[in-house]
Amino acid sequence: MDRKIDQINDGKLAEDVILERGFRRFSELNYALAKEAFTDVIEKTSCNEILLKAFDCRAACYEKLLDLSRALQDSKAMIRTKQSLPTHPKGYLRAGKILYLQNQKDVALKIYKRGLDKVKVDADQERLVMRYSFVQ
Repeated sequence: MDRKIDQINDGKLAEDVILERGFRRFSELNYALAKEAFTDVIEKTSCNEILLKAFDCRAACYEKLLDLSRALQDSKAMIRTKQSLPTHPKGYLRAGKILYLQNQKDVALKIYKRGLDKVKVDADQERLVMRYSFVQ
């Protein structure tokens, strides 16, 4: 993995430190500051795995801040980024949830079904989560 962010004193990458800061702020219910931290990671990282995590976390912040349109944008960005990580279902899960919250249940169902088709078979646990996300 090519990482363009410099390492800091304790050997951690700066992006990891910023992610941790975002996690801490999120757990403190400070969603606006958490969102800023995750945005910093998105702007600085070249690692798709970290990018997906940051988009997912920022989408969660937007959801908590009731900015569902931006949460959906980040979910779609996760799905686009996912092309290089085909077993990663979280973009579909997040998008389906946001669409459901927006009362677009038919579209949410289509997203979940698309995720079931796209996620590789070795991600069985995630496929089960997607399958039962819309059954309630």
